[in-house]
Amino acid sequence: MSEAIARYDESTIMSFEQTDFESKKRIYNALNKADAGLKEMLNREINLVDVAVVGTIRTNPETGEVVQLHRSVLFDRNGNTYVSMSEGVYNSLKRISEIFGTLHFDSPLVIIPREIKTKNGFTIVLEVV
Repeated sequence: MSEAIARYDESTIMSFEQTDFESKKRIYNALNKADAGLKEMLNREINLVDVAVVGTIRTNPETGEVVQLHRSVLFDRNGNTYVSMSEGVYNSLKRISEIFGTLHFDSPLVIIPREIKTKNGFTIVLEVV
């Protein structure tokens, strides 16, 4: 499945199969505690090879509104993982998938996380270089 994206539902995407114990452990650990927040990598190149996205919900403590969010974990060629809850990152990954046809890259896709201003503050997007 190196060129395919495993979709378990609308909010869960894995760019690699979890068929053995090591791959399952890899994804479990990355989703629970990535090596760094993606914000720590702003304006720095990442050699992207794989992606995992899981949906989550958060309740606004002030309004009680329940919001659907996405936890995106990016894997680099050295095995480092970077996590973001930014919808800008999630939307960037969707566009990368649509344009490149995959989120798994045997030859790394070089990306740079950038922070951009939005009407509600700031978000992170991924620039392909």
